[in-house]
Amino acid sequence: MINDMDPKLVVKLHESNNTIKPYSISVIQRRSSPEILFKITLFTEDISDKLLKYLLSLQDLSIEIQHQKLTLIKIKHEQIPFEGFIKSARKIAKFQIQFKRPTYFNMMGKPFGLRFPLPEYVFGNLIKTWNAFAPIGCTAPAEDLIPWVQKNVFMSSYNLRTKQLNIGKQQPEAGCTGWATYIVKDHDNNLSSWLDILLRFGEISNIGG
Repeated sequence: MINDMDPKLVVKLHESNNTIKPYSISVIQRRSSPEILFKITLFTEDISDKLLKYLLSLQDLSIEIQHQKLTLIKIKHEQIPFEGFIKSARKIAKFQIQFKRPTYFNMMGKPFGLRFPLPEYVFGNLIKTWNAFAPIGCTAPAEDLIPWVQKNVFMSSYNLRTKQLNIGKQQPEAGCTGWATYIVKDHDNNLSSWLDILLRFGEISNIGG
């Protein structure tokens, strides 16, 4: 699809496996409905503008994804500034994360990803993505936050299982699905508000692999 609107953009999006991708994709389909919710989150305005213009220019309102033709019923566009997450931030003492798709966390030097959502890996991934695209003045204090998370954020309960995810690689990735509840020990600390910021950001970006 993206190759049709700008071949050069494809190279930019996939130029390196070692860089943080400027997008996230999620697909939701309910068993009782033939409709598919295809959500694309783009972290840079130039890519977002090109994709929106392309979708609005389609004549027959159809796109092809993995050799399957899909008819567009509705297009919804929403712009969420990074500043908006910060302005509405609050300190939190407890939170729960729903892992609706198999989630894993890359570990340096390891052949397989971590399939259990430890707090430092959850927020480590989120803060890397946030800081890669957040404007000046909105970046998160990674050097302070991650050590604080390791000492103050703990998993209190969970219901998780491992599930394979076929993403087109030779070896399908495996990740966790389900939910996990976390408690924050030093929740009056100002760093606690960054947990809220990153968790809400995580709703539109990928938490892990």
